[in-house]
Amino acid sequence: MEDSIARNELNQKSPVDNWRGKISLRLYGLLAIFLGGLGIHDFAVKEWRLGCTHLVLTVLAILSFRFISIDSFLPPTLLFINWVFAIVELIKYRKNISTIEPFINQRKTFLINAIVADSLIILVILAHVLFLLFLTSSRSCYASGCDSAGWAVVILVWISALPIMMAVFFVVNAFSQYKRLSREDKSNKIIRLNAFIMDCFCMIWLGFAIVAIVDLALNV
Repeated sequence: MEDSIARNELNQKSPVDNWRGKISLRLYGLLAIFLGGLGIHDFAVKEWRLGCTHLVLTVLAILSFRFISIDSFLPPTLLFINWVFAIVELIKYRKNISTIEPFINQRKTFLINAIVADSLIILVILAHVLFLLFLTSSRSCYASGCDSAGWAVVILVWISALPIMMAVFFVVNAFSQYKRLSREDKSNKIIRLNAFIMDCFCMIWLGFAIVAIVDLALNV
């Protein structure tokens, strides 16, 4: 029973996936106010039935001008109802955006933290690679009487300290933000891909860090 409930929850799309709006509120508002009678604002967000409803009302108003007396109240009434209908849709669209924004922001926050964390981890891994190269070259350098290799290792450690702290900060933030995502958001392909990439980079970073620490301990 619990498994079936969990599967049903997983199959349900999050509000972000269910929301059809793909244009900004400003553009939707302009289309609704100036071209609402033609249903352009509905067609722009793939609300085909509502858009066709606006077209039907406009066509009826035009036909009533043609076949009914021009002094009749029906044509302007149909046009006014059509326009009010578009304004009501604009209000509803704005409400949907205000409801959906927190979910969009959660996804964006995780993705930003994950991308920044990945970039910093790459820099840290490169620093570890350089550290190991310097440490390896320092063995032959010390044997030949060169003292600069030790200073190079110290400088490299200090240079990589800030990227390491920043990488840890963003990795923690990314994992914390990931935990706050809904189950539906976690099943999103982009979210899963970025989480997988970040996990891989963290494992690679951990491997290089262990090698660097062990190599440094053996050479101290």
